[in-house]
Amino acid sequence: METPLFFYLTLTFILTPILYYFLFYDPKLREPTTGSPPSYAVIGCLISFYQNRHRLLSWYTDLLSSSPTQTNVIHRLGARKTIVTANPQNVEYILKTNFVNFPKGKPFTEILNDFLGCGIFNVDGDLWHAQRKLASHQFTSRSLKEHVEITVKETVKTKLLPLLDSLVQMCK
Repeated sequence: METPLFFYLTLTFILTPILYYFLFYDPKLREPTTGSPPSYAVIGCLISFYQNRHRLLSWYTDLLSSSPTQTNVIHRLGARKTIVTANPQNVEYILKTNFVNFPKGKPFTEILNDFLGCGIFNVDGDLWHAQRKLASHQFTSRSLKEHVEITVKETVKTKLLPLLDSLVQMCK
């Protein structure tokens, strides 16, 4: 009975510092770049993610605000690598120029299915391409100009003119 206990204790004393080093002190991964959360060898930024779980959108916004490229890559144990970006060039590259190489994937679509359904923001591949072609006809510069014109006229008529009338009445 003493041999297995001795073996387990020895194994524990040898492996614990090695695992601790790789989980928490790998200097290449621990040093965060500007705007990135601290990341560790095996667990990634799981600690920061967990600490900010109650404010994830604010946390992502803070990370993007402090990032010179407005893009962060989030690595977490047990989760896929996540790219979060607010950089207009990256958004165009991902959503337009090279969309095929950035699928949303099944986990994303399952999570957001109740909210987005099978619309353009929650599908990939041929279905996305067909919906994009259909939507592109609705969002022309002409339709945008018409919408702005109608909105401005309505706002002037229902809000600005009554406000100016009330100001004139007050001055009398």
